[in-house]
Amino acid sequence: MKTLSILLVVSFSASVFASSSPFRGDSQIPAALKEEILMAIESECPAISSANEISTSVVEKRIDQGQVDLYFTTTFKAVRRSLPDVETVTVQSVRYDLSNPAVKSTEVLSVDCL
Repeated sequence: MKTLSILLVVSFSASVFASSSPFRGDSQIPAALKEEILMAIESECPAISSANEISTSVVEKRIDQGQVDLYFTTTFKAVRRSLPDVETVTVQSVRYDLSNPAVKSTEVLSVDCL
């Protein structure tokens, strides 16, 4: 019975953002990075039941040989599970401009649950 309860909690947690995309339709975040961001929010902010992207800023960092890494700061309006309070979640992430497709090119740098 304990296993079933734990399984249900994990399943619920994994599907927090499954019903609709928390990202804006015009979001600048690459698709591969969106999944990582959702997993990071679920891991770092377990009290969050839903979130919606408010804004994303992008900073280009020029690397040698014409490559450009993109650094994203994304702010979400989030709702807690236990309270109807709205809070802000800020995620720092990056898409590295790599020429080797075998190397992972995205990363979540930080998640701040306020």
